[in-house]
Amino acid sequence: QDVADWKYASATTRTRLTIPFPPSTTGDTVWFCAQWRNAKDESGPASSPISVNLPAGVPLPGEMEDAA
Repeated sequence: QDVADWKYASATTRTRLTIPFPPSTTGDTVWFCAQWRNAKDESGPASSPISVNLPAGVPLPGEMEDAA
């Protein structure tokens, strides 16, 4: 996986974060990496990346209408 292809998800002041993913018919593997920032907005080292396998699923009819 090329880190240049990664996308920034969010900044938070919490230790838990929910990141929504769109439905996929094939399932996907996503990679996560975290990095702490202090009150002076200085970054610490990035964590080691971890992968998560998302299950395949199809959108429900109501979700397909919302996406249109």
